[in-house]
Amino acid sequence: MGVKELMASLNHIHTYIRRTGSDKLSWRESTFKCADVHCTQIALAIDLEGKASICAKCGLNEIVLDYEQLKLARPRCTECSMSRKDKERIEAKKKLEEMGIL
Repeated sequence: MGVKELMASLNHIHTYIRRTGSDKLSWRESTFKCADVHCTQIALAIDLEGKASICAKCGLNEIVLDYEQLKLARPRCTECSMSRKDKERIEAKKKLEEMGIL
């Protein structure tokens, strides 16, 4: 194996976490790294907009990175982003739909 083969990033959907920069400065200059220990993928935030990633919190859901998510240190899916009250509202609405009220 050559050096280039060892340094190549893995062929998978990356789980990005912010490595440098902050949301208060220019978010485009922030760098993100894949959280997989065997992956060497590093990219600027501006290059990641519109790309797929795995939720950094639950690790289950695939997300498409946008401006709002790239401001976070660990981009996450909508299920992980919801507050407890939002989840309770959704559950209540589902129960009402099952009962035929809505």
